[in-house]
Amino acid sequence: MNNKCIVIGNASNILNKGLGNTIDSFENVVRFNRFKIGEYKKDLGTKCTHWVVGYNLATDNMAVNNGYFNKNLNKLKLEHPELKQIIIITSTLTKKRDFYKINELKNSVGTELIYKEYKPFFKSKPTSGFMAIKYFLSKHKEISIAGFDFGKSHHYWGNHSIADEPAPEGKHPWLSEKNYINDLVKQNKIKVI
Repeated sequence: MNNKCIVIGNASNILNKGLGNTIDSFENVVRFNRFKIGEYKKDLGTKCTHWVVGYNLATDNMAVNNGYFNKNLNKLKLEHPELKQIIIITSTLTKKRDFYKINELKNSVGTELIYKEYKPFFKSKPTSGFMAIKYFLSKHKEISIAGFDFGKSHHYWGNHSIADEPAPEGKHPWLSEKNYINDLVKQNKIKVI
């Protein structure tokens, strides 16, 4: 197994596997959006070198979780001094993209911030996890992933708001993403742990 990069999804299938030490052994540990570690250290590890955040969450462009990015940024940096980069990721299907806000964030976060925008891969808006996988595959020959179940379950921390419920097929292309990832597994570009 290549221990260069692992992308950790937020699906509940990551629980009760005791992957924490394995995850922390990777040089680059990628987490995204509203990940939580707290009581889940045994399953999730503690390391976070890259934080991938969806554009709407980073810029307070959501009906729920407004203010999340700014409220949690300093806490995240204190808990994860190993944090190297923040990647704000979006699809061209995202409406009302404001590049002024991105530049404001770049000047204020105190950590390298990258903005990455993707054209749709399928007919509907890709998930943040899928875009994160695509981004890190562009940086590494192969990556590992854990905690992805393509919309089958809630986030591992439970269902506390509408943002914790998996979006229905159609809003996100779960099946297409799953098939695409499975093809990359067969090509030895992705290893599922």
